[in-house]
Order: sequence, then C-alpha cells, then structure tokens
Amino acid sequence: MKEDYISSQIFGSAFIILFGFLVGLIGAKIFFPFLSLSLTFSQSGYYFWLCVLGVSIGYLISLWKYRFRFYETLEALGISLLVVYLIFIILDAFKNDSWSSLGYALVIFFNCGLFLFLDKKYKKFTWYRSGKVGFAGLTTFGVFFLIRALLALVFPFVLSFLGRIESILSAIIAFVFFLALFNLAQQKV
Repeated sequence: MKEDYISSQIFGSAFIILFGFLVGLIGAKIFFPFLSLSLTFSQSGYYFWLCVLGVSIGYLISLWKYRFRFYETLEALGISLLVVYLIFIILDAFKNDSWSSLGYALVIFFNCGLFLFLDKKYKKFTWYRSGKVGFAGLTTFGVFFLIRALLALVFPFVLSFLGRIESILSAIIAFVFFLALFNLAQQKV
C-alpha cells in the first residue's frame, strides 16, 4: 500500500480501523457484561462478532474517506487481521492452557500460509482470468469463515456462545466473500 498511498492516509486508515475495533470491543463489554476477557478469547463470540463489525465499519469509513481501492486494501487488511488474531489466540491458548484455542490457532496459521501462497501464485492460475488484486484476500477470508462455520456446526460451543447462529452467520459471510471472488474473476483484464 505504501507505493500507492501516502503514509498519512495509511496511518489514518489504520487508526480508524483500530477505533472501530475498540468501539466493537467496548460495545461487547457494555452489552454483554457477563462475559469477560478473562474467559478464553475463542469462547467470547459476542466479542469476536462485534469487533468484526467495528473493524468492518472502520474499514468502510476509511475506504470512503481516503478513496482507497477496495480489493487492494482488503488484501492488506486481511493478512494484518489474521496475524493479530493469531497472536490473540496463541496468547489465549498459553494463558488458559486451552487446547481448543491452540487448535484454532493452527486454523488461523493455515489461513496465513494460504494467503501468502495465493498472493504469490494467483496470477499463474489459468482459471483466474482477470488476474486482479484481491484474489488472496477474498479467498482467505472466505476460507476462514467457511472453516469457522464448519467448526461451529460440528462443535457448537467451542468457538463462541452463539451456537448454531455462529455457523449460519459465518457461512453467509463466507458465501459473500466467495461471490465477490467469483465476480472479480469474471472481470476483464
């Protein structure tokens, strides 16, 4: 991003996204006070979803404010969020001696590796005709939420307190990312 945008825009955008994250976190703390951050991070699904909402709103505001290109910035946001989330989950796994968090950390680590692989190779895929930036980010987000949906379906109380709703919501978001990927692939070069 630093080649296409000036640093004040990048840092301004990062601040807006972090502010959205904090608003989501504080909102979760206010609306769901019976949950605390001392619980395992992976169990506090309300925190996860409100933070996702806050980050999404912050991202959309920064897109509007700085006139960023959606797919390019989604790539940067995607890997950044995965790495930060991986750190939170690993800390949770060690802090609470949680094997489920450690397993979930492996899923996130897999997604980070998938992103790096796809980011290097996507232009060589013959079936991805457009060759446009965004493939790695959309695919990684789609796979992340698809895995989350499957985990929530098979183990309804491992990821969050949301139960089956977690599976449905994650599946819908995965579908949206894969649909956006399909539309991006159909665009002309």
